[in-house]
Amino acid sequence: MQRRSVCRFYALPEAGLDSHFFPQFKDECDKVAQYWPDKWILETPAAFATPSFFGAPDAANTTCSDDGEPLYRLYDNQADANHRYTTSRATRDAMMAQGGILEGQWDFRPVVPGDVRQFAMCVLR
Repeated sequence: MQRRSVCRFYALPEAGLDSHFFPQFKDECDKVAQYWPDKWILETPAAFATPSFFGAPDAANTTCSDDGEPLYRLYDNQADANHRYTTSRATRDAMMAQGGILEGQWDFRPVVPGDVRQFAMCVLR
């Protein structure tokens, strides 16, 4: 089974931050390092690996591979740049109701029909 590496950034307290950020895609990791080198430090390009997912809508495929489920990433839209991660749709919806901004890829074939939302990556079930 193919796995994807997730990079890990640490946000510097001297920049008014104190948080970690876990992007799954190399282009997203590269952009964080390029645009905010004075705020975010790349701790590792491979903090952990995740199950693969299908990146385009296809009626024959589910969003995540059979051993995975969507992990939702929400940004708090505050100066401290905190992100919250959850696999729970109820928690995701509660955080969105409190102003959290959902980030990530589109979930084309969700577990709950009609609940098409963005997700950050797939994690093991």
